[in-house]
Amino acid sequence: MQLEIAQALRSPVLSALQVEGSGPSWSVLCPAHADTKPSLSVKLTHEGTILLRCHANCSTEAIVAAVQCTMSDLYPAQEQGTYSRHEEPSAVYPYVDENDVLQHEVLRYAGNRFMQRHLGPNGKTVWNTQGVRHVLYRLPAVIEAVALGRQIFIVEGEKDAENVAGLGLTATTNCGGAGRWRPEYSDALRHAVVTILPDNDETGQRHALAVATALIGVAREIRIVQLPGLPEKGDVSDWIAAGGRREELEVLVANAALFELQPSLFSSPTPPRRYQFHTMDELATFPPTEWLVEELLVCESLAIMYAPPASYKSFLALDIALCVAAGIPWNGRAVRQGAAVYVAAEGNVGQMAKRVSAWCTHHGVDPSSLPFTVVPSMVELGSEHAIADFIRELPSRSAIVVIDTLARCAPGLDENRSADMGRVIQAADRIREAAGGLVLLVHHARKNDSQIRGSSALEAAADTTIALRRSNNAAVVTVSCTKQKDAAEFEDFMLQITDVASSAVLIPAGKPQKRSTLSTNDHKALLALAPEGASSAAWLAACHLRPSSYHESKKRLLRNQLVRQDGKLFRSTASSDTGDSFGELSEAAA
Repeated sequence: MQLEIAQALRSPVLSALQVEGSGPSWSVLCPAHADTKPSLSVKLTHEGTILLRCHANCSTEAIVAAVQCTMSDLYPAQEQGTYSRHEEPSAVYPYVDENDVLQHEVLRYAGNRFMQRHLGPNGKTVWNTQGVRHVLYRLPAVIEAVALGRQIFIVEGEKDAENVAGLGLTATTNCGGAGRWRPEYSDALRHAVVTILPDNDETGQRHALAVATALIGVAREIRIVQLPGLPEKGDVSDWIAAGGRREELEVLVANAALFELQPSLFSSPTPPRRYQFHTMDELATFPPTEWLVEELLVCESLAIMYAPPASYKSFLALDIALCVAAGIPWNGRAVRQGAAVYVAAEGNVGQMAKRVSAWCTHHGVDPSSLPFTVVPSMVELGSEHAIADFIRELPSRSAIVVIDTLARCAPGLDENRSADMGRVIQAADRIREAAGGLVLLVHHARKNDSQIRGSSALEAAADTTIALRRSNNAAVVTVSCTKQKDAAEFEDFMLQITDVASSAVLIPAGKPQKRSTLSTNDHKALLALAPEGASSAAWLAACHLRPSSYHESKKRLLRNQLVRQDGKLFRSTASSDTGDSFGELSEAAA
């Protein structure tokens, strides 16, 4: 019976129903109606026939059609032969992960028979793939091809993948053949250029459509190429054996149209899912906030660092990026190590090289060991083609991508137009998704103000915003958190620029006094607050600030405990908490 089960598990019906366990009977969700509890009973007979019974009275024909199969798929294939684990396989196909670590193997036997195996925790061979990580065949080559923007061919079977690879092309397949595509396979092909080469039979065509549909919105380009001259049930290996060459295949790909979902092509009634709806139980399993830099920057997010000119923005952004690349704490804060990319849009590669060299000298790091790369030119954030090229050439899985500065990378765009800044945000999100890490935009502050320059859409879209301000001591900068979407804002701290080698680095310089974090607008707002207190509306009217500036100042004064809120009234605490500091603030504002 175990033999029949092993054979039947490769059936497109059982694959589409996603049965789990060794069988021979299962309970699963019925695909023919809106099923929320498993109401479909699936049973495998001794002869290998699949029996279906829906307790909501769906017909067998409706169930089979819902999974895009035929009634004949319920019956065992003819001349399947027998298996023997002691028989010598004709080929062994290893499935390895991105680090070349073996996950499982597929063994091919004479008569087109297959077995699968992996090593169990006790070191013994287990003849299945249950509990293993499922990866695409030849995954390291696939990852490299995605990063380089090369064509990737998806075929039906390991032998086909090897034969296409023999032409000098990148090819892959999934374990188990047609009807066994998994969502995690699609994840490995994000932003890939994909061509699917289906077998010349109904099952092969359905499989090609299913894979192409699964890759919509994931892969950058998708094509299905029908190879000419294939016999019934023929495949790409038959085409190559008949004299098919790489040049001919490349011409076929170049002339093929991009795939668009057309259900009528293969009688597929089910369009791809565009949205995911998560239940409360599923939400509870989502991981908590993951820090790239502890309590400062969140992994896979968008952050903006802004300051007036000559406030060490680039020094600070470079310092963070290098700490991430080296995996060393940043000013006492733990980091999550990963590759770093720095877009130095303001040019001067020689100056950047000096800064990196000084940083490595200061921290005792070998620069040759750092996964750190520099792009010494702008990446045009308003250009679809420029972003597509940047993403295609971007090193895969970059923990941080710094864009310095936003203004240099947005030529022709108006910072004050929300539509233009929306394009910048969309470009940053595409880069973040492709890199799988944080995108840090280095930007300017408004003149004589402590806010981000340009449209408020920038701050609204950011997960984290960080403001820098030079103090009276020209070598010291104060770092403030003005927004932290998913965590508490960090306390202000100071950094000092110090000479190292032929450049300079930033070092900790303690915490500032509270009043040193106030801007001119903060002083105006504090002085305008009546001694007896005032409502928010009355306070806004008295300080003669724009509403957005007023609300920013109010937030900072509350955070620095120079103002407290009593019900609907706001009251100054400067005179009681800081002695004569209120008078000092008045003189400073004057």
